[in-house]
Amino acid sequence: MMPFPVIPARLEALRLRYASDDSGALADYIPELAKADPSWFGMSLCTIDGHVYDCGDSDQEFTIQSVSKPFVYALALADNGPTAMLERVGVEPSGKAFNSILLDGTNRPHNPMVNAGAIATVAMVRGVDGRFDRILETLGAFAGRTLSMDDSVYESERETGHQNRAIAHLMRTAGVFDLDVEEVLDVYFRQCSVLVTSRDLAVMAATLANGGRNPVTGRTALPSEAVGDVLSVMFTSGMYDYSGEWAFETGMPAKSGVSGGIAGLIPGQAGLGVFSPLVDDRGNSVRGTQVCQDFSKDLGFHLFRNRTDSLPPIKSVSIGSARHSYRVRSIAETQLLKHHGNRITAFELQGPWTFIAVERLMRRVGELDSGFVILETSRIGSVDEVAGALMNEFADSIAANGGTLILSGTVPTRLTGLSTVTFPTIDEALEWSEERVLSNLSPEGRPGSTVTVADSDLGRGLDADAAEALARAGRMMRIAEGSAVVHEGTAARSMYLVTSGHLTASIGDRRVASFGPGAIFGEMSFLTGARRTATVVADAACRLVEFNDIGALSPEIRERVHRNIAVVIAQRLTVANRTMTDG
Repeated sequence: MMPFPVIPARLEALRLRYASDDSGALADYIPELAKADPSWFGMSLCTIDGHVYDCGDSDQEFTIQSVSKPFVYALALADNGPTAMLERVGVEPSGKAFNSILLDGTNRPHNPMVNAGAIATVAMVRGVDGRFDRILETLGAFAGRTLSMDDSVYESERETGHQNRAIAHLMRTAGVFDLDVEEVLDVYFRQCSVLVTSRDLAVMAATLANGGRNPVTGRTALPSEAVGDVLSVMFTSGMYDYSGEWAFETGMPAKSGVSGGIAGLIPGQAGLGVFSPLVDDRGNSVRGTQVCQDFSKDLGFHLFRNRTDSLPPIKSVSIGSARHSYRVRSIAETQLLKHHGNRITAFELQGPWTFIAVERLMRRVGELDSGFVILETSRIGSVDEVAGALMNEFADSIAANGGTLILSGTVPTRLTGLSTVTFPTIDEALEWSEERVLSNLSPEGRPGSTVTVADSDLGRGLDADAAEALARAGRMMRIAEGSAVVHEGTAARSMYLVTSGHLTASIGDRRVASFGPGAIFGEMSFLTGARRTATVVADAACRLVEFNDIGALSPEIRERVHRNIAVVIAQRLTVANRTMTDG
């Protein structure tokens, strides 16, 4: 099956919702930023297992500006530790504009997300001559690629950054750092001029969401113990003097920049990157802010309004060529399913279901060539509103691609309205899917609705006369729907060949096997003299051939029948072992 477009369509709908909004202005106090195209608008989403969704101008480069601050703060934390950082840079929201010439009551910058705190953070990064190189390398580790700097923006910032000079001189005078002001500012201006895309921001945010490990490269960009410190200041101060309202409405740690970028995330799930250069008077992207707010509502990304869980949403995946139902099949049918059973995939799901759980399921299904997708949902604890809506779109998308979504087990309330087929057990779902795979294949080698002794596995290899002799050794039986043929615990005096109809074997209330035309059952107890291990009941009117004595057959026929029974038993054991191993 092709990848399902549900998540990309959601992202594109969010982008289109605000693409025509031309409110806000370019950040012209840095002359080079005023050259941006106001229509640029890109979005990217990166999951914590490294899958990236893009839409719009996601490959358009722009300078990172203040979005760099949490990542450089992460480097400084790794260099100095939280105690030393807290002595120089506070963590309280300032309530003031990002470029205010202002320190707190202890002569520290309020937090590392405003310009004062970011400049002080640069001074805390180790390395006199290689400070910027280390910062650039760190930003690249978070983005998962080598980044470069825009020289024209750097020159523009250096020539016009007088407010930042005033801030730096104030901090130098207050003893926040004792380095040369111009040297520190030069690194800061370079840091802000690093080129990124919305895709880069999504991967950088996802790296924080993934505990400091880049989900695309697998490289550790930040020790996990420092991630909480970075996310805390992003959540309380990342959107400047809009941070409180942002936390209330959007509920995700985020950082904005005056070039129009926003990086946001939900720990343990995904990172979001948005770019649109028109900014409001606080320095936040107008479209980006709107998108993030709607993203939080539409896809359940509010940190405190949606439950997350450490359980992986997919407990197991089984392919139908390896995991079979308990339906007892002919040798020919078993071989067909061995080669074509990959059209069936069974997923056992677990944990609470949110946006990211559905996203992972859709992506996994999209990687497989499955016409029948079985979801065992009994272990799902809850399904939030977003996940329920996405699952509806997912079911429609599977149908549009010519497939069928099948639910089994206990189905959560929010999934009961899906346009799907539903079964009480995963075994019944597998059997139903197998029947449809087989019916779509050539009928050659498949038993029909009525089977003779000669056409069955029991009569395999016998000539017409021998098959007729075997048939005469049995007794034809008609079994009414709902009637039991054998009972668990009773003595075994016969084995049976199904010539038409369908039966189910159960141990207590548990369904353990089913039989259709061509199948034999009761043969092991019959040969060994053991008591019956299950009760077999007709699901519909059936015809059987009962064999209770094959001793009168010629030695040649008897030997062939025993050999055929042995092959059938061996096949069943092989299927059972494969199902236990792979299922």
